[in-house]
Formats: sequence, C-alpha cells, structure tokens
Amino acid sequence: MLIVPHLGLIKEASNEKAKALLGWQPRSNEEAVVATTKSLINLNVVK
Repeated sequence: MLIVPHLGLIKEASNEKAKALLGWQPRSNEEAVVATTKSLINLNVVK
C-alpha cells in the first residue's frame, strides 16, 4: 500500500482555492470516514 508510509504524518493543505473557484464543498469528516470504510470493505482490504 502506498499510503502506509504516510500514516501519522501531518501535512498542511488548504481547500480554499477549490471552494472559491469551483464552488466545491467538501464532505464532513464523518462522511469521509464512512465512505473510506465502505470502499476498503468493498475492495476487500479489510473485512
């Protein structure tokens, strides 16, 4: 998995440009965690 070496690292980023230029609204933290969990289960990464 390519993500594993990055777990626990803190990176600074902003979504302000996407929100301003595209009118994009991010998912809530809760929605993102649920969607990620469902994807991992569907991909048989976790059971």
